[in-house]
Order: sequence, then C-alpha cells, then structure tokens
Amino acid sequence: MSSPLNKPSVLNINDSLNAFPDHPGLGFNGVIHSQSILINASKEEVWHRLTDINNWPNWQPSIGAAHLLGELKAGTSFEWKAKGFQISSRLYEVIPLERISWTGKSLGLWAVHSWILSNEGNQTFLVVHESMEGFLARILKKSLQKILTKDVDFWLKHLKSACENQVKIFQ
Repeated sequence: MSSPLNKPSVLNINDSLNAFPDHPGLGFNGVIHSQSILINASKEEVWHRLTDINNWPNWQPSIGAAHLLGELKAGTSFEWKAKGFQISSRLYEVIPLERISWTGKSLGLWAVHSWILSNEGNQTFLVVHESMEGFLARILKKSLQKILTKDVDFWLKHLKSACENQVKIFQ
C-alpha cells in the first residue's frame, strides 16, 4: 500500500495562500511539517474525534475552546483558542472518513492543516501536513519550525490516546 505521507499534501502550499484573500501574496517562505501515526482504532473513531471540533478541548489539553460556526463542510468557519491564542479558521476540504483540511490565521500567521486517514487492517494510519507562513514565520523560521514539529507531535499523541484509551464511540 502506498503511504499517504508520500503523496502530495491535500492542500498545496501555493493554493493554500490563495485561500486567504488578505494574504500579501509573497509566495511560501514559512515552515512546514508532516508526520504520521498508526492509531489502534477505526477510521470512524479517529474521524469523529478529529472532526468534532467543539469537543477538541476534551482531549487536546492545549485547546481552551473551539466552536464550529455551522456544518462540517468546506467553507464553514470555526474559532478556537490554542495556548492562549485566538485562531480564526475555515474548513477548506472535507471528505468524510478520508481527509480534512483547514486554514487558520492568528498573529499575522497563515496556517494550513491537512489530515489524511487510511485503513491499516483494524487500525487507522493518519498523516498530518501543517504549514505556517507570514512575517513571523520568515523571521523566526528556525524557532517556529521546532514549535510546529512539537505541536504536531503533541496533537497526534493526544488524538491517539483519546481514540485508543477512552470509551469508544464507534465499534
């Protein structure tokens, strides 16, 4: 089976910049990180935890609040607070049980998060691609790259734990 990690990102970096009408259009010069994890849970379980945005704070300790402002579909906005920072996001792509991508903006940073799910027997292989662009990403590139890498790892570990150790929603 071909690993989703080797496939192009769900949301191309240059295309993602077009998703922000107020982006200065400087081209990508930020940070990017891709990582994968195998979760001992069904795709339905992983998808539910990942897409139940309003309940992110229940399993993701760095998120203080999250609120989806409509249906789970491309174009819907959501607001969330992570590590004390308010983030405005918009769902870019939603393909149930396969992938979800969103864009986000905070503190002059434009971010793209893409998540791809696939079956590995009775488990779920999850790949995340995240990128950040903006003035701060350019001047603090090395530091922000370390932070992004740590944050993606943190997200994946907590999602894995929530799916594997808590009461299962889907069997």
